[in-house]
Amino acid sequence: MLTGQQCIDQLFVSLSGQAHPKIGDLPLINRAGNWLMSIRAWRWSVRVASLDVVPGSDRIYLPEDYHGAVAASGRIFGSMEFTSPDQVLQGRENGSGIGGRGYIGFVTYGETPTGALVPTIEVYPTVPTSGETTAGSIAYTASWAPIAGPTDRAKIPWFVEPLFLSAIDAFARGVHRPMIGTIAARLADVMAGGEWEAAVQADDNLQREFGVIRNGAAESPSYMRWLENSALSVGDPTQVA
Repeated sequence: MLTGQQCIDQLFVSLSGQAHPKIGDLPLINRAGNWLMSIRAWRWSVRVASLDVVPGSDRIYLPEDYHGAVAASGRIFGSMEFTSPDQVLQGRENGSGIGGRGYIGFVTYGETPTGALVPTIEVYPTVPTSGETTAGSIAYTASWAPIAGPTDRAKIPWFVEPLFLSAIDAFARGVHRPMIGTIAARLADVMAGGEWEAAVQADDNLQREFGVIRNGAAESPSYMRWLENSALSVGDPTQVA
């Protein structure tokens, strides 16, 4: 795994040994990491967590590293329909029904009792004050885990490391020499390059197909792309003639 020092060394190489940008080494490296995690719903970044809910509350706290939901199930999640903030607020103010659904909710950021800002689900109606305290399980893509020092390690798999180093290079050069090429332009070049293609290919290959349940075949992009490049012609097994 890449260390913080190796990432700093990449900055030094990118800038040809010149002074580092005034914003500092680690902030620039973490900006590249945030870009990396937000540019694609990486399969390798999927995590699973069991979430509790406070009885009598109208908020469910998501994991701090939550980036986007992949799937959810359980007592509350299984009967929840995600909707707009307007509908949730109208329900709270007017006490209106929700058409037989167990809960409605929307994802935002909210403060914990300790003042930390974390992803949350604002729900309606309020969770009962008695009974089950587990909201359910959620599969989600994780956000970037910041590198805090030279000995920290980048929490990414080996096949993404070349792409990450290229992103660091793009941010370093874009900040230090914007007249030659902006950060956006350099990142576009990164996504058109071999490191991007190799990382996406390896990520897709983590699971080539998803079976036949719930239209799983349609969720197998790498598998289907492979078929497109072959002489085979295979129908969708989830579609019954």
